[in-house]
Amino acid sequence: MKSVFRAFILFALLVFSVTGIGEGVKAEDEKVSKGIAAVVNGAVIKQEEVDRRLDALERNLFLEGKVIPPEQVLEAKRRILERLIDEELLYQESERKKIEVEQSAVDEEMGKLKNQFASDEEFEKGMTDMNLSEDDLKSYFKRSLSIRKLLDEEIVSKVKISEDEVRLFYDTHPDLFQQKDEVRASHILIKIAPTMDASEKKEAREKLEGIRKRLEQGEDFAALAKEFSECPSAARGGDLGYFGKGKMVKAFEEAAFALKVGELSGIVETDFGFHLIKVTDKKSEGMKTYEETKGDIRQYLFGTAVRRERSLYVDGLKGKAKVERFLEEEAS
Repeated sequence: MKSVFRAFILFALLVFSVTGIGEGVKAEDEKVSKGIAAVVNGAVIKQEEVDRRLDALERNLFLEGKVIPPEQVLEAKRRILERLIDEELLYQESERKKIEVEQSAVDEEMGKLKNQFASDEEFEKGMTDMNLSEDDLKSYFKRSLSIRKLLDEEIVSKVKISEDEVRLFYDTHPDLFQQKDEVRASHILIKIAPTMDASEKKEAREKLEGIRKRLEQGEDFAALAKEFSECPSAARGGDLGYFGKGKMVKAFEEAAFALKVGELSGIVETDFGFHLIKVTDKKSEGMKTYEETKGDIRQYLFGTAVRRERSLYVDGLKGKAKVERFLEEEAS
């Protein structure tokens, strides 16, 4: 359900991205003389587009249990507007450079969006609820891909990270590569609830005991986790990834850290329910080696360099553009 809700948030982002921006609407047009947040080389960014993206942001934060404090809303709107201005400038530059986007690439993005919905019916309902057509979505994706292609050609393809840069970062940031004791574990969970009586809890435990016997007879842990586990990790065969001490509830943590790699636990009870735990790897405390970390370092340095060059590139476009902002006047 949460993933579907996030998909609807994406729809909200699409709406403001395909309505008004880059459509040749001029600020002097009487129809759009009010509610203008900015004008970028004559193209209007409407106040409602800023508000729509703010609404999408707030919905996304809500899913994570967070809110934007009232005193920070205006600053959030300013950041959103600057992002919209950046996107409009990049799109205008992609048009100036006559960047072409293949229809197959647009269709691929459409497919990715549709896959976020449980069915074609839910996708169509989302389209109807947001008053969108497939043409609207295709227009958005074409615009987005044009910007991505521009950035790939002008920035991404030109950023190079040398081996010396990677090694220097490793040698000068030893604190970032300290490894604490960690285990990688998978589990099968049968839930229990405070409202359950003794017989229901006994039934849940017996169910897990039956699963344990099947594991002892050689059945695959991941397959049984996918079939029986009542934890979201079931989709990954029960894999919880690596975790250190203090990350899991005490009983679960103690059992996991006491196991050897490949060993299966007995039944462990926590407030969540009954667990079977299998440790698949362990990492001991110490300094991670350069070989272990160089790939992540290179990716971090590359991403940092791309963001820096993108910012400089957009600043250059702004220096040649006529950008008028009206958001603060409207908010005051």
